[in-house]
Amino acid sequence: MSLTGKIIGLAIGLVCLLARPVNALAAPHFTFNPATDTKSIGETFSVILGVDSESEKVVAMDVVGTFDASKLEIISIDKVSSPAFNFAWDANTPIIHNDSGRFEITLSPLSSSVYDGEVAKGQLLSFNFRPKAAGVATLNLTCQTGQVVETNIINQSSADVVNCASNQSGSYTINSTGGGSAEPTQAAETSTPRPTSALPQTGGVGSTVGLAVFGVISILGALFLKVL
Repeated sequence: MSLTGKIIGLAIGLVCLLARPVNALAAPHFTFNPATDTKSIGETFSVILGVDSESEKVVAMDVVGTFDASKLEIISIDKVSSPAFNFAWDANTPIIHNDSGRFEITLSPLSSSVYDGEVAKGQLLSFNFRPKAAGVATLNLTCQTGQVVETNIINQSSADVVNCASNQSGSYTINSTGGGSAEPTQAAETSTPRPTSALPQTGGVGSTVGLAVFGVISILGALFLKVL
């Protein structure tokens, strides 16, 4: 084969190699649904925690996170009816600290065998909240790569494969009861005219004083001209 033929052959081979689909790196992570919402004080709502383990087969998970305790209260955390990962559950499984705004949940497998690991894609838990103060409340997962005492996804090799940067967080706008965010705005607009109405009075007094001074000067000027 000539040199030209070899070069053409290598070029074709390289093109074929580059044309092969490349699998993206797995990024197992957790999600919140909805990730954003608007509610009123006292209006309970639920946020679903989901998981996507990509191609990783999961044998256990830990979910540790924080929420804005000044604006939200967790009423309960419940296992969804058809979870993406079969885990043991009872009333004592979730540890909720409404005073400090923290939760800790260990999702232990129903089977103790690592061979029963499964790819997990779907819903896991329902976080049930009660808003208690107006403002923007946040919901976050505590996650640090290489740490196993916070949020993690454990695969069949007992490795933590969660991609912390891919985890979702939540942000929820809490409006005042019975009228939402419009109420504080209207109240501010209503109270504004009171000090504003006083400002023209101050301006009016200044104008009046100015006119009086001008009048006095005019009278003195007239008297001076009369003397002359």
